[in-house]
Amino acid sequence: MLKVNLMGELEELQVGLAELKKDLQIEFDQEGITIQIMKNEKELHASFDGIEGMIGYTHKNNFFRMMNLWAMEIQEGQPFSIVETPAFEKQE
Repeated sequence: MLKVNLMGELEELQVGLAELKKDLQIEFDQEGITIQIMKNEKELHASFDGIEGMIGYTHKNNFFRMMNLWAMEIQEGQPFSIVETPAFEKQE
């Protein structure tokens, strides 16, 4: 089972993290791989530099999608970076 230590902006994600844990078969543990979580307005990203990970998201649903991609990519055990930028801009 993959052990991860999520750090950063987690308050709005708490409810979904319990489900995510079951779905991805991960364990939240301070001894696990540290993943920095950041909410931003521009892009979605998931990365691992060989030591720690990072996930950036714009909305809660994006976090869970990026966490799923992160969990799949980390299985390879190699550094990676996934970046998505919006194709459409919100009209006011």
